[in-house]
Amino acid sequence: MEGRVGLRVFTPSLRLSVPLSAAALLLAAALAIACPFCKVQEPTFAERREAATFVGLAEVVGHQGEQTTCRVHQALKGTRASADDLELRLAELAALRPGALAVLLEGPAWSAIPVTEISAAYFARAPGLRLPASARLPYFARYLEHAEPAVAADAYAEFARAAVDEVAQVAGQVPMPALRRWLVDPDVPGPRKGLYGLLAGLAPAADDRTANAEVLHTVITTPASDFRAGFDGVLAGYLLLAGERGLDELTARLIADPEASPADVRHLLAALRFYVEFGTAIPTTRIAAAVRPLLARPEI
Repeated sequence: MEGRVGLRVFTPSLRLSVPLSAAALLLAAALAIACPFCKVQEPTFAERREAATFVGLAEVVGHQGEQTTCRVHQALKGTRASADDLELRLAELAALRPGALAVLLEGPAWSAIPVTEISAAYFARAPGLRLPASARLPYFARYLEHAEPAVAADAYAEFARAAVDEVAQVAGQVPMPALRRWLVDPDVPGPRKGLYGLLAGLAPAADDRTANAEVLHTVITTPASDFRAGFDGVLAGYLLLAGERGLDELTARLIADPEASPADVRHLLAALRFYVEFGTAIPTTRIAAAVRPLLARPEI
């Protein structure tokens, strides 16, 4: 097994033909350094809480027409008094029975997250954005693939929105045996496997790196009949673990084979772009030589 692969400190390279405003530059840089294999469109709970003027844990009292009466039991942010009754018209509340719990956010419009006692505790304790990612992400690592969908989705989003070097700092605190199970579990959403593949490649412990490489190799070599969401992250993780040997394997499997799926080839190109920016063990000249045959494939 290859030794641990370090990560380059990322400096975004913006090759654009039009001038960019300062705000656009900052946005482009922020998007560039986040996990390139993760698809997250909705803000995380911490981001929503930061933007809200009030956040509270409330209980559904009852419904009247389209309105739901909620009683606030605990203010998580803001000064609204406990036991306030709120009349809200929200689709997230309409299906909840009296006695059900929800986290309510005001800012400026109201929104709600239905919760149980377990997920309510998760949201109440979620660390704020003012802490560094190295202090925040270990909290969310414990909740990846949690049984409650809202919790699992939010924990994934926290990692997906973090910079790659920040994710690398805390990869050792992710439960690697569970991560390996998620990578081969057909019930785990494909887009999340892009993150899990990257995390597998960033594992610091030698035993985990060996086991992770075996699992990623299994995922890569298992035939698939359709588009594989997150496959680019799986390939990137394998490159981080296997180095030049991994590049040779993937080149033979996806570039040298004219029958290889064009979608899988594009996933490999995304993984190689990532590696050029972040990886250190494979010379860029070797990567360039590996992809040069694709110039003869018009569909690529």
